[in-house]
Amino acid sequence: DPLIRVKINLKGNDDGSSVFALMPYVSIPIGADEATSDNWEGGLIVPAGFAINEKTGAGVMVEFDYVSDEGGDGHHLELVTSATTAVDVSRIFGWYVELFQSVDLAGNQPWVPTFDTGLTFAIGENVQLDLGVNLGLNRYADDFTPFLGFSFRL
Repeated sequence: DPLIRVKINLKGNDDGSSVFALMPYVSIPIGADEATSDNWEGGLIVPAGFAINEKTGAGVMVEFDYVSDEGGDGHHLELVTSATTAVDVSRIFGWYVELFQSVDLAGNQPWVPTFDTGLTFAIGENVQLDLGVNLGLNRYADDFTPFLGFSFRL
């Protein structure tokens, strides 16, 4: 399903040593039953970050997701939090590590924690590729989830 989100910077962006933003999003169900949630979903992401030094930064994120129940009979809230540290390896490459967790606020799903790491590659001033892996930290989290991401700024 396509996911559309918008980032609204409340403090900082490319200048300054700290940033704070709001990122509302919506997921639009368009696929076949096996490839879609069959329901609209959405939420709000609240990221914050700060510079540790010239090449290293840290960030935290709180996210509230309004997601479909299994079977599609309704929706529930999930809370997602993460803490990240990132290092600029060169002008175009970066590396990060992250601790992540997801909690079903309705209590229907178990706690899901992961350790995530990856590389970023700046294609230009406004385009970035991400390549990484998420590693599950308990039996409820997927053991190994590789990913490839693409983001751009208008």
